[in-house]
Amino acid sequence: MTADATADLLYDDAATVLLVGDHPGDLATAARAIADAGYRSVGTASLADGAAALALRSGPDVILIEARRIDPVRADDWLDPIDTLARERGIDIVVTSGAGDEMDVVAAVLFGPHVRQLCDPSVTDRVAALRTAGGVRGMRLHDNARDADDRLRQLNAEVARFADTLARLAAEGDRPRFGGQVRDPSPMFRAERFAPSAPADAALVRDTIRGRRMRAPHFAEELFADPAWDMLLDLFAADLEGRRVSVSSLCIAAAVPGTTALRWIGSMVDAGLFERYADPADRRRAFISLSDTARAGMEAYFEAIRRAGLMSA
Repeated sequence: MTADATADLLYDDAATVLLVGDHPGDLATAARAIADAGYRSVGTASLADGAAALALRSGPDVILIEARRIDPVRADDWLDPIDTLARERGIDIVVTSGAGDEMDVVAAVLFGPHVRQLCDPSVTDRVAALRTAGGVRGMRLHDNARDADDRLRQLNAEVARFADTLARLAAEGDRPRFGGQVRDPSPMFRAERFAPSAPADAALVRDTIRGRRMRAPHFAEELFADPAWDMLLDLFAADLEGRRVSVSSLCIAAAVPGTTALRWIGSMVDAGLFERYADPADRRRAFISLSDTARAGMEAYFEAIRRAGLMSA
């Protein structure tokens, strides 16, 4: 097969992308990312016309929405119809946003397994997101896409491990340790499970968070790139304090790049550790809280730490 024929095969077999956005600079960057990903653009629409443009097409495989600098007053009117059609058709969405309030505005409307939200992304960030969002047809000819998909599976496996650990922590302490089976005890250390005798101390949880931040001057950031525990601690402290935590605030608490934090939040929601709910007073904002299982696990963990007279980590 000639090089030209191979190129034609790659192009014809590539996933298709509908580009939605208003700002020329962002649209140009997005178009470059689509090309670099090896995908094929099937058109461009404004934010106001995005849903109408999608309704006129049988595809695409992916919708790339450039939502940075989006009008917060119009965001729900523009993004919700796109999301509804995408869910109905099983189409993945990659959406960009700025940090802070803009992140919350977008996350309040677009959220779920079909959405990949990027915070102030580079071209490379967009390419990586597109390659994990394009489905099997768009990914099968790209080794880099398979690498990105492997990283996503690794993230989901790590979140599943956290979910399993917290579920076991939340289990009642009087349950038979070995499930009623007769076998030799495991040589590995297993901490006892305790039902909380008193509410956990919010100050202790905050001290734990501060202690974890003190690692930064002494060790490379890459050693602590997993933000799951930091987010669990922050949400647990907020729960004890009676505070609500927005998506952007939780991303700050994660102490990792915004796009990484958003990806973890989505996976933790999917795993049943976090719950997302809309602000009843402002539809442009969403909050994140611990699920009952995660809360029970955190309570049991801090109770075990208290009884053992240890420092939390």
